[in-house]
Amino acid sequence: MEPSDEIRRIVERWMRAISERDSGSSLGRVSELPGATMIGTDSAEWFHGSEARAIWARQLEELDSFSVVGT
Repeated sequence: MEPSDEIRRIVERWMRAISERDSGSSLGRVSELPGATMIGTDSAEWFHGSEARAIWARQLEELDSFSVVGT
């Protein structure tokens, strides 16, 4: 596997949007396709399609200010 600068930039913009509490921009980078899957921190937290997007939107509403950085 080779690194992709394009994907890295997309993820960096997504993390910046989360850090800046820009839910519109952050949600704009979350797939609306039915096959999309979001995996939470608990082993039972697997969400799909519109449910995943709705849960992510709710979590963004409830977040306090924090910084998201990649390594």
